[in-house]
Amino acid sequence: MHLKSTILISFLFIFVQPTYAQIPPTITVPITLGLLPSQSKIFNSNGKLIKNCGEGLTVDKTWQRVKLEFYILCEALHLGGITPEFTFIHYPNHKRLYLQSLKGEVTIPSVSLWESYLAKDIFYTTLPLLDKSQFELGIYMLPSKVLKADIKSLKDLRKYSAVTHIAWKLDITTLQEMEVDIATTISYVNLYRMVHANRADFTLAAFANNPTMQQTIGNISLLPVKGIKILIPDARVFAIYKQWPQATLILNSLQKGLKILRNTGKLAQYYQTIGVINPAVKNWKVLCCNALKPPE
Repeated sequence: MHLKSTILISFLFIFVQPTYAQIPPTITVPITLGLLPSQSKIFNSNGKLIKNCGEGLTVDKTWQRVKLEFYILCEALHLGGITPEFTFIHYPNHKRLYLQSLKGEVTIPSVSLWESYLAKDIFYTTLPLLDKSQFELGIYMLPSKVLKADIKSLKDLRKYSAVTHIAWKLDITTLQEMEVDIATTISYVNLYRMVHANRADFTLAAFANNPTMQQTIGNISLLPVKGIKILIPDARVFAIYKQWPQATLILNSLQKGLKILRNTGKLAQYYQTIGVINPAVKNWKVLCCNALKPPE
């Protein structure tokens, strides 16, 4: 049984001084969001993010992408003229969230999704949060292996094995294009555990916004191989279930809000703040991928 919690947020805006750009008159619209475990932990530890939909908060480099994208969703809705009244449904993983979204259990998954993998007959898709090839990934290894790695081409990389999440189809497709040996796991933390246990040499990960770009999960730290990166030739978008009441209204609101955030440069600034867009790797060599095979 899914844990459901309904939180009315509209009345709070009477008491909170807006920090968003000037917003038009709003209407209150009920929206059901699908949450992942990592998001539930964030929201439970920082109720302010839920209660006022992120208003009054400042995006900083410690934020995870899932936290940022909830904030972007809220800001875009408000800029587009909607005050959301949220109901949250909690899911154990990305795969379950997407499968239940296909059935119309939620209005919107609260994270962006790869555009090419969405069923266009079921979902409306928004303007991209990240354009094609704007999402960059590093080759993350144990620090001891990074020191020894001499990788300047895909041929060099094929000497190493990779691990990725079994539900991350685009990551799997990318690794297949790169022709490396691939292992999969059902747990995000297991990616790091398998690399730590030498069951795989590396995993693909977004660059972190710290001097070494170190990523740490479950007390296991990985570093990127310097000088090389992977581009994902797909866009990240929000998906709205077409048959949901007021789906078109919600879509139009998000489109308007995202357009404002894109045109003002705030969207790119947000992703740069948390390291997803990282100026430090701007001139690193791209090993892959200009194009991928269409999803099955």
